[in-house]
Amino acid sequence: MATDWLLSRLAGAALAAACAGPALAHGGLVRPLVGFVACLAGVGGGVLVLLAGMAVVAAGKAPASSKPLVLQAYPQVRPLLRQASPDRAFQEALELARAQPDWELGTIDADARTLCAVVRSKLFRFADDVAVRVKAEGKGSRVDMRSRSRDGRGDFGVNAARIVRFLATLSTR
Repeated sequence: MATDWLLSRLAGAALAAACAGPALAHGGLVRPLVGFVACLAGVGGGVLVLLAGMAVVAAGKAPASSKPLVLQAYPQVRPLLRQASPDRAFQEALELARAQPDWELGTIDADARTLCAVVRSKLFRFADDVAVRVKAEGKGSRVDMRSRSRDGRGDFGVNAARIVRFLATLSTR
């Protein structure tokens, strides 16, 4: 956990240097060469932080799964069990996904009954990755959905709300 904290702080410092250097130089607060050097130092630091993070993961020291915490924080985020056949449930999920105005559909695999999409936030255009999978469960089907932010550590519950809303709408079809 301390490694996570340290890497996140180093990444933030690298990003700040990479962004602030040119901005300060453009504003006339530092000489252009100083701004350029700060930018290069920030980019280089970012690469080093990335390599350090990859080493931590490769060494098996990555944090344990956060699944229990997610289930505790969002108990309403559960798979949807349907009476419909898996193929029918997938077609309905696909129709609903296509009807979402802010979803950019990506990979659609009808044989595997999976679909992937990207949803971007309105203000900063941050990307959230969405995946829907339908599989057979008993005499019906089970719809699993994941929605995760690519950027940052928190999403203020946006992804959980997206899952709950999508599955609730799908359950009425």
